[in-house]
Amino acid sequence: MERSLCKIIFFVLFPMLAVSQSNEKILFYFISDKMNEWKNFIDNNEILYQSTPELKLEFINYQYGYIAWCVGKKKYNEARKYIEKAENTLTELEKIKFSLSTVYAYRAAFIGFKVAMSPLKAPFLGPKSVNNVENALKLSQDNWFAHLQMGNIKFYTPSIVGGSKTDALNSYLRAKRLLEDNNTYKSNWNYLNLLVSIANTYIELDNLDLAKKYYDSALSLFPNFHWVKNELYPELNKKIWSKNAK
Repeated sequence: MERSLCKIIFFVLFPMLAVSQSNEKILFYFISDKMNEWKNFIDNNEILYQSTPELKLEFINYQYGYIAWCVGKKKYNEARKYIEKAENTLTELEKIKFSLSTVYAYRAAFIGFKVAMSPLKAPFLGPKSVNNVENALKLSQDNWFAHLQMGNIKFYTPSIVGGSKTDALNSYLRAKRLLEDNNTYKSNWNYLNLLVSIANTYIELDNLDLAKKYYDSALSLFPNFHWVKNELYPELNKKIWSKNAK
């Protein structure tokens, strides 16, 4: 009887422990720019994350992060492969009406990636992305990920068709406040990525001092955050030097 009980406890707790360790791994891959290892993780652990809707949604976030990197590096075929996988899981979650606000927010995100890869499709796909994020926010104004996606839409949409860096900033800051309500936000790769998005928006708004503040915030959490330390921060310093030299 005791042995059977131990087995039950093990099989209940093992996925929870594995997920906790997975979060730490994803954070490490993000701050260290080890995206090949991130890819290997999502390739090798997909089955582990199929047991519950909560785990499926968690895994979609890992896919989302890797897809974003692929799009940024113009690895479009790779991005499309993982978008298809993630969207199939979203369909499963939508059928059982699980966490619909977040499901719609991810749909908006993946449509946004498709626009980035095929800008000529923006007139057709753009409204679909907007509709999804608006539906997400109708269901929950406390969904930080939905506010993040609204920020992305406002940031990347040309101003002539409704884009606004100021509106994007407001959405990003709202997402930040909501995400900080979670005690574990400092160890969440999404939080670091959000700090970068806020900094980059301040750069677009020509407020370099506040951009520096948010890069500094990211580095205060993780001094070896590769993307900020070795790429974004040096670029910002050049902009500051150039601005001051005028």
